[in-house]
Amino acid sequence: MAILIGVDEAGYGPNYGPLAIAATAWRTQPAPRAGGFIPPVFSPPPVPDLYKLLKKAVVRSPQECSKRIAIADSKQLYKPGQGLRQLERGVLAALMATSPTQSNCVEHVQALLAATLADPHGQRHELACHAGDALPLPRDAAAEEICEFATLLRKSCAASDVTLLAVRARLIYPAEFNELVDHHGTKGAALSHVTLALVREVVDASMKPGGTSPPARTLPPDSCPLTPDCCSITLDKHGGRNRYGAILQHHFPDSWIETLDEGRSASRYRWTHGDAPIDATFRVGGEEQLPTALASMTAKYHRELAMHAFNDYWTTKLPGLKPTAGYPNDAKRFRAEIEQLQRELKIDDRMIWRNR
Repeated sequence: MAILIGVDEAGYGPNYGPLAIAATAWRTQPAPRAGGFIPPVFSPPPVPDLYKLLKKAVVRSPQECSKRIAIADSKQLYKPGQGLRQLERGVLAALMATSPTQSNCVEHVQALLAATLADPHGQRHELACHAGDALPLPRDAAAEEICEFATLLRKSCAASDVTLLAVRARLIYPAEFNELVDHHGTKGAALSHVTLALVREVVDASMKPGGTSPPARTLPPDSCPLTPDCCSITLDKHGGRNRYGAILQHHFPDSWIETLDEGRSASRYRWTHGDAPIDATFRVGGEEQLPTALASMTAKYHRELAMHAFNDYWTTKLPGLKPTAGYPNDAKRFRAEIEQLQRELKIDDRMIWRNR
């Protein structure tokens, strides 16, 4: 079988709010090779197209069919002021589809964070403005349609011999972000290291035969054996970086990372982890593949919910304050307007403001 992992981020550029990184892992059968060609031992088989395999449940655009789930780059499904409905239809339905039961286990933000293991060290609790655990979900979609989509996705996966193994995320709040940048030297290096740490977690979890420790629903109990035929990872490129070999080697120290190609459009690597062959591609437009598209949606959904909590905290304490998305130009305006209140509350700037 093949394990497909897609990874993406949201909130790399803002000064306020967390950097959100997400990954999704899927198990399916490898796509057949054209003409029966038998490649070298370490050559990965073609990556199966999950959009084709799951076409009865999934589309690339909400305009294609309202009765199926739109899974695409989050930029196509979410615009400021247009609501979170399309993100929720995909992310929450996918999380329900991984659950052993059909109960809605993501009824509030705290449940979403627990389901995706997004805040393992409780960083959001260091400051009240980063919390918002009790915010009810879904915000804009109907709970009934999410249940229907979860059932549809389950059936489509079962019919196509596809399993959604995991939906994971990692939120890096400003205090930790600043520490990571100081440690690694650049924000790009910090992004890459956090991303590859998440990738390593998801790879290891996806290859376990008995599931993962809590929540167990991130990996079904009938998950794949220790050695899949291949594991293919697709990541969006990290800014202008073209070389990732050294960072991959850091996070897979027991493997020898082979560089296949490094360029502007894509950088490709392969190695063996345990007995499993792995290939990873950092590419422009990685969201064209379904696992990475769902990761993009998951990261964006986490980011938007975090900014809702952040803005709710400050606008409640300072009536008339206009919310911010956290990006540089407007963040400077917001920073100036909360400056006095921030001093009164004794909130260190480094705890809420990213230095880079």
